[in-house]
Amino acid sequence: MTLTYAAGDYCAQHEAPAWKDRADFICLARIDDTPRWEQLWTKRESDGSYLVCCIPFFLYDLSLGDSVELDESNVVKGVVKRGGQLTFRVWFGESSEADRDRIVAFLESHPLVLEWSSHNLLAVSCPQGAVASSIAEGLQREESKGCLTYEAGRTS
Repeated sequence: MTLTYAAGDYCAQHEAPAWKDRADFICLARIDDTPRWEQLWTKRESDGSYLVCCIPFFLYDLSLGDSVELDESNVVKGVVKRGGQLTFRVWFGESSEADRDRIVAFLESHPLVLEWSSHNLLAVSCPQGAVASSIAEGLQREESKGCLTYEAGRTS
C-alpha cells in the first residue's frame, strides 16, 4: 500500500486547532494501515522537527505538544519528543444536551484543552499525572452511566 495521499482517500481535518495561533505548517499522518489520513497543524521547530498544534481525533500515540519528524512527502514518520500530554477522545452519540453540557463543564473545570471534531466527537488534551487520572475516572463514571464512550489516545 502506498504511503502517499491519493485522491479519494479520507482525510480528517481540524477546523479549530487547539494551538492554531502557533501553527505555521500543515502535514498528514496515516491512520493505521488504511487509506485514511489526519491533517495535523504543526509549528516548524529550529531543530527540523514539527510541534503538533492540534489534538489528534483518530491517531494513536500522538498528542498535542509532541514533536514529530516528517518524511519528504510531509507525512509524519514518528514522534521525536513527547510533550507531556495525554489525549482522550469522547463520543457523545445519543447523549442528551444536558448530559453533554454537564460533562463539558466537568472537563473545563480542569487545566486541559478541548477540540471538537463534530457535535459528537471531542478530543481532550491534559497533562500526564493527577489531572489525567481525574479525567479518566470522570469519563469512566460517565461511560458507565451510558452518557458517552471514551478512549485514551495511547496504545501502551
